[in-house]
Amino acid sequence: MHSTADNPVHQANAVAMIYARSVMELAAETGEARVDEIGDELAQIGQLLRDQPDLGRLLLHPTINIEKHRRIIDQIFRGRVTDLTCHLLQVLRKKGRLDQLGAVIASYRNLLKDRRGEVDVDVTSAKPLDAETLAAITRQLAASLGSTPTLHTRVDDEIIGGLKIRVGDQLLDGSVATQLVRIKRQLADAGRNAARQGTPD
Repeated sequence: MHSTADNPVHQANAVAMIYARSVMELAAETGEARVDEIGDELAQIGQLLRDQPDLGRLLLHPTINIEKHRRIIDQIFRGRVTDLTCHLLQVLRKKGRLDQLGAVIASYRNLLKDRRGEVDVDVTSAKPLDAETLAAITRQLAASLGSTPTLHTRVDDEIIGGLKIRVGDQLLDGSVATQLVRIKRQLADAGRNAARQGTPD
């Protein structure tokens, strides 16, 4: 049985996290605004590579020597991003780790969420949830988790109970889930009562 240390994917993610954490620590030395700025720049670079896959292939092309890669990175990014972000790209290039740039970007994004006290939450419901119900769920989750939740909703009419909430790899415990279902029912009842009261005799 292989340990996680022997898993190439785990090792790549661990290395990416080291780079991301180092960049964040350097950015934090000049203030919180720089931490956010680096996050924005990395997100934009990630989007650029998705929009222009030829650029990613160019950066990783095995026949292009290290010095030419250095010039390419400078030509594309120097003056368009902060020196720190450009330095990160050059370090990855020098260490032969540009293929892990996407993982570094993802790791930085996760670190930034942790720093901001944010958490991603997957909400699966049997039927689409209205804005009022989602707002109530967000408030309940914020109180239960002590973090700011970002909801990612999905509809699956086959789920049991009508509502499933997952934070990371864990389903919420029954008590929280029950409270959220109760909120949903209370909002539905309130809506029906309001509709009845608004109906003329």
